Amino acid sequence: MSAPDLRWCHMQAGDFRALVNQALERKRQLVETILSVPAADRTFANTIDALADSDDVVSDAADILQVLSSVHPDEAVRNAAFEEANRLDAGNILLLFRRDLWRAFKEWDATGRQPEDPADDKLASDTRLKLRRMGFTLDNRSFWRLKAISTELERLQKEFEQVISEWDDGILVSERQLRGMPQRYIEQLHRTEDGRFRISLEDPDLFPFLRCAHDDAARRDLALRQLRVGGMENMNRLERMVQLRGERASLLGYASHADYACELRMAGKSESVQSFLQGLLTRLEPLAAEELGELMEIKRRALNRKKPAPISFHEFAYWSERLLRERYDFDEETVRPYFPLERVLAGMFDVFGEPFRIRYRTVQADTWDPSVHTVEVADATSGDVYGHILFDLFPRSGKYGYPASLLIRGSADSDRAAEPVQSVVICSLTPPLQAVPSLLSLDEIETLFHEFGHALHAVLSPHRRLSQNAFGVELDFIEMTSQLFEEWAWDARILKRISGHWQTGEPLSDALVKRAIAARGHMRAQTTINQALQAFYDMSIHSMPADTPADSSALARIFNEMVSRYRSIEFPEEAIFPAGWSHLADYDAGYYSYLWSKVHALDVFTVFAPDPLNSKVCRSYRSCVLEPGATAPARRLLKRFLGREPSTNAFMTSLGITES
Repeated sequence: MSAPDLRWCHMQAGDFRALVNQALERKRQLVETILSVPAADRTFANTIDALADSDDVVSDAADILQVLSSVHPDEAVRNAAFEEANRLDAGNILLLFRRDLWRAFKEWDATGRQPEDPADDKLASDTRLKLRRMGFTLDNRSFWRLKAISTELERLQKEFEQVISEWDDGILVSERQLRGMPQRYIEQLHRTEDGRFRISLEDPDLFPFLRCAHDDAARRDLALRQLRVGGMENMNRLERMVQLRGERASLLGYASHADYACELRMAGKSESVQSFLQGLLTRLEPLAAEELGELMEIKRRALNRKKPAPISFHEFAYWSERLLRERYDFDEETVRPYFPLERVLAGMFDVFGEPFRIRYRTVQADTWDPSVHTVEVADATSGDVYGHILFDLFPRSGKYGYPASLLIRGSADSDRAAEPVQSVVICSLTPPLQAVPSLLSLDEIETLFHEFGHALHAVLSPHRRLSQNAFGVELDFIEMTSQLFEEWAWDARILKRISGHWQTGEPLSDALVKRAIAARGHMRAQTTINQALQAFYDMSIHSMPADTPADSSALARIFNEMVSRYRSIEFPEEAIFPAGWSHLADYDAGYYSYLWSKVHALDVFTVFAPDPLNSKVCRSYRSCVLEPGATAPARRLLKRFLGREPSTNAFMTSLGITES
């Protein structure tokens, strides 16, 4: 047994400053040591590996600051962590952009002493590419401009995310305006002194209201507020980020930022991504139009009008829910009582336990909030502890509002063996009430399985170099395991296994399981085309010429026009969805990764599908994909597990598309 070292959870503003100072000083020392090595004495260990160690000491500090700026309940602590993270980035860039580091690399390269270990060889190749992309081969003027761009981008991206995280908005409604909402939902709402109820933009408030509330005007008000998260200040930041990314790509000789970004990914080239997305949009368009027609029909019947107004942005979820209940005789509120959070967590650990030869154990730990649940992850055979997963699962004022998994690790040094890592799972699931536990929807269960997939992947690949941990894989592969784990959440055998009514312990009935799984395919074309158009938007704005970037108004208009074009849904001109879309900060020209990874996830699940708990298959996946992390290219890991080249067949079949 191993108690996690969680002292970092209780850091305050002064601790952050010391943390940053220590990380930058340690990096400076490591860099100076690298530069002091005579050319004739250059080795992989004292040059390439040492460079990786110098990066890791900064990354370790940055990870702590990222987590605490995202989840700490004290606003002052969050802000202090954010400010110190900016100082760390600026200091790190000063240490990174040194031409003599390029000289050191070339001196090692000239020795011809290539590493024999494949993971070391990959690190050397990755280092060469990283240094080239930092502009070391450019003239002095371009090199220093690139450095300035990197500094400004780091700051803008953090500010963009922080504004979204801190955004606090919602609507106030009367009891009458809550018609259609279940009593459980109403009881968890905050009530004002004048007797009204506040509907926030947090997921447990937002999405059920948009799906079920009968009051059209209230739904429209709430949905529009969601489309204006981040405000014009973030649209202006996005304009500047797109401009800077394009300028950086141009300085380095790329046609666009999309080309610059895709060089590091499975796709390789932006043309491959554009072709994938355009083909998907084209093939989904008639299927999505058919689904929209079905919503218009139920709206026509419900309102008793021959020609009702077209489906608007705030109506899609509502009429979709009405059709879902009619077609599948399914209401997710009827299944919630069967999925109390504690039962789901226990079931999830059971599913991903013995079949994968992993043991989970809850440990008592003092973290940043009493609701955080800490779990030890160990090998079921040897008992060796791989690390810990910290689950922060409920909404909280100022907390990062999107699901995420983040990584924490102890300080890195060149003589240190791999240490147990800590992964932090952040969600905003339905919170418990005074007399009722947290009861999850099926979508929330899928989200939990997804983020757990990220966390387990990170914990099971504790390589000494952070760049070769699971979070270092190609961006368009990083969502593969997380989306693969979603498939377990929708398997009939697994749904029964993780269910248990919160009052009786009775599992979900076979009839309800069948209806729930059938309902999963509801509006699949619309859902997928929405994801594809968002990915297409991301690629489009990052493919613009560097000398003619769009302004903030144009960036908002482009997205609105894409929604109207591909989904045929009335969309408000005042919507600025990109301002509140955090992925534009951390997944720039990379949002397609979800769909790209989904292709591989569904392909991989064909191996599991006959028996998702087959221990031989589960352990093969653990050894072939999870444990290697980023020590080998993603395509090689896939082929090793599949025993063949990857295929798109399962993905296309799931969408009702027949491959020609």
